[in-house]
Amino acid sequence: MKKIILTVAMLVAIATASYAQSNTSTVNQSTGERNTANITQAGNLNTATVTQTTASTTDNKATIDQTGKSNAATISEKGTFNEVTITQTGVQTPASSHEATVTIAGAGSSLNAVTITQAGQDMESSVVLNGSTNTIGFNQSGLGNQAKLVANVGTNSDNIISITQAGTTNQTYAKVAGNTNTILVGQAGTSNKIGTFAGTGNVTLTNSRTAGPAPITTGKLNNGLIDILGGIGVTGNQNSVAVNQDPTTTLNEVAIKIDGANQNSATVSQLGMAESNKAAIWVAAGSTNNMATIEQTGSAEGNEAGIYQGGSDDIAKIVQTGMNNKAMTSQVASTITGSNNATITQSGNGNLGWIEQDGLAGSTATITQESNLNTAEIRQTADGGHTANLTQKSVDGQRFVLVQEGTGHTLNFTQSGVGVGKAFPSDVELVQTGTNNTINGQTGNTAQVRFVQVGNNNVIGF
Repeated sequence: MKKIILTVAMLVAIATASYAQSNTSTVNQSTGERNTANITQAGNLNTATVTQTTASTTDNKATIDQTGKSNAATISEKGTFNEVTITQTGVQTPASSHEATVTIAGAGSSLNAVTITQAGQDMESSVVLNGSTNTIGFNQSGLGNQAKLVANVGTNSDNIISITQAGTTNQTYAKVAGNTNTILVGQAGTSNKIGTFAGTGNVTLTNSRTAGPAPITTGKLNNGLIDILGGIGVTGNQNSVAVNQDPTTTLNEVAIKIDGANQNSATVSQLGMAESNKAAIWVAAGSTNNMATIEQTGSAEGNEAGIYQGGSDDIAKIVQTGMNNKAMTSQVASTITGSNNATITQSGNGNLGWIEQDGLAGSTATITQESNLNTAEIRQTADGGHTANLTQKSVDGQRFVLVQEGTGHTLNFTQSGVGVGKAFPSDVELVQTGTNNTINGQTGNTAQVRFVQVGNNNVIGF
């Protein structure tokens, strides 16, 4: 066993000012097992590098501890049962940036543990991973920090990736290719981002209907295109992504992309007093049995949630409480052959819910809204025997639009609380084109109901 401990602390004092010199520490343990490398640096502009990368490397430990401004730490590992730790702290000024880079590469690299802890401003941490059953942890606090993980080469499976950020204007990026990996992200603060919501994106969640009643979703989610290339990207099967943003957070953005994969789950939670947050989950065409969930609950206001799923047998769920929230789900693609399920639940005033579905195997869309001045639209196309369910409670000035195109569709809707004492009437507009379609509805005294059925063997029941 080799053990190397390096401590570098250099300080030059002149009058009342202090200046730190630039120091470089390098440790190369390229052979053997159970090696230990410890590097401690105090000051500014320091660089530390540890390399433990032979194929037989196992049970090694590499630790870098840096304090000061603008330091850089790099650790390269290969093998099994290795422990990597980087700690960087600095004064919260624009000049206090740190960079931490860890690479775990090579076939068979597994059961390694990596922990990066950074406190300060403009910190950057990056992990490049190629292996399985590894545990990766990011912990950042401060302002303008960035955490990045890339595991898109080779076989990556059963890894656990945890990213925790506290502060403001922090960013997270992760790209993982493999199976049964777990990605956990926790953010507390304001204006944090997981992904980029600007520029040209993959998905435009906007109402594609051109005929019938005027679309109620006249704008696009986030008032523009959603670019989710820069968020959390997963390719593979049976992966799990969970994002939790602190109950007091505002102006946060989350984007998750699941591409060419099956049986994956993605969950975004923006809870409590959260306001003006945005969340988007995108699942590629051809994927199957995926689950996407977005929760924006509490006394939230002005939040936006969007889910796109282009595969079969997928489940989408959005839950929002508060005022003036927007929820949009699209399950439309030429590759859809199975049945999908989309649910939107909203409580509060002035919310908007919209679901669009395609496919050939009987999908289900459900929107439940409580309180006043809410708007809902469901559109279902193709001869799939789809089912649409709508419930609007305590209705005052609600609006509901349904468009079903094809054969064998069913609408079940209920509006309760509509009566003479309401300030604004409820507005219902229903269109079914095709054959063997059914409308089952119940509404109140002041509702304005307009419906059109075109085709044969259609049924309307109120």
